[in-house]
Amino acid sequence: MNLRTVEDLNRRLAAELAWRRKELYQYFSLVQSSKAGQVHLFIRGAVAVLYAHWEGFVKAAGEAYLEFVRIRRLSYKELAANFLCLAVHSRLQGARDGAGPAAYLAMVTLLTGPMTERAQLPKKNVINTLSNLNSEGFREIVATLGLEYRAEYTLAEKPIIDRLLELRNNVAHGGDFQRIELEEYEQLYRKVGELLVLFGNDVDNSAIMGRYRR
Repeated sequence: MNLRTVEDLNRRLAAELAWRRKELYQYFSLVQSSKAGQVHLFIRGAVAVLYAHWEGFVKAAGEAYLEFVRIRRLSYKELAANFLCLAVHSRLQGARDGAGPAAYLAMVTLLTGPMTERAQLPKKNVINTLSNLNSEGFREIVATLGLEYRAEYTLAEKPIIDRLLELRNNVAHGGDFQRIELEEYEQLYRKVGELLVLFGNDVDNSAIMGRYRR
């Protein structure tokens, strides 16, 4: 689906969120219905999937928004500061990697001129979670997309975002048996679900309000 309109982006985000929440609920139900001797086994698997969908949705929603902005075909001067930074950084990277003085001169000319040239936003490795999305990495992604870093995000940093990553790493990387209590899993499930909805809404609203423009 090409993200040519705000409605296209809304549908992409809604579909992305829907299948992830459905699967998370299925794991939650599995935990709730499991026998006493098996509950911690199912919780371990459910926590790993919970982290996977948290990281996966943040990455997918962020990349969808970037694609939406790229399709707008805006000039450098039309971009909001965060997207201008991405475009300029990408161009500087290209100049550094394979060109001589002429490439740097073209960059200086761009930055000191009217900047009416169409901006080239990068397509890859912008929303980089490094497979370890902690609160610091999430904060960077929010800033990259030009979104507001809400109080809800701040409050969730240590007890939810960082704790979920810690538990996921302990489960995924082996070592000692990671026991996760049912009460903690239920809190993580509930709060991560809220964060997924909030982040998706923030991306959607940013597009609706045209905040990608200067």
